[in-house]
Amino acid sequence: MKLAGTVLLMGLLAAGVLPTRAAQHSTGLNDLVSVLRISLTDSEYKRKESIIVLPDAADPNLVEALSVLHRTTIDKKDIPYSSTLELPSGYMQLVSVSVVEDKAEFKATLGPVEKSTGSTMGSCGTTVLIPLTKVQGVWVAGQEEAAVC
Repeated sequence: MKLAGTVLLMGLLAAGVLPTRAAQHSTGLNDLVSVLRISLTDSEYKRKESIIVLPDAADPNLVEALSVLHRTTIDKKDIPYSSTLELPSGYMQLVSVSVVEDKAEFKATLGPVEKSTGSTMGSCGTTVLIPLTKVQGVWVAGQEEAAVC
């Protein structure tokens, strides 16, 4: 009986039914991709798809997940120069994305964000915060918070 169990276990591993280290990594990546897909769709509702400005020292998993979603990304230093805008319209600055077990949070700022000039304070654009929860294996967005100033 022990031999039959070992053969069954090896067959399941070979078929990819039981998690391996690679599968555990891809599950984490799958969660991140799902969280980003939902959050980007919600935050860009009725807007054209944004160019994503990566946070400084972006996590390689975040970059990979955005690549899986076929999203255009740039580093902050590559934002087009403007004398009046810190972040142009059509750009989204990722502030943070976290996934811990069955909870996730997405925070980003949508352009345009005006630059501050000597006597005037610039606008800060629209910052969105989206909490997500994994329910029965499916990521669900909670109530989006948006701050406009």
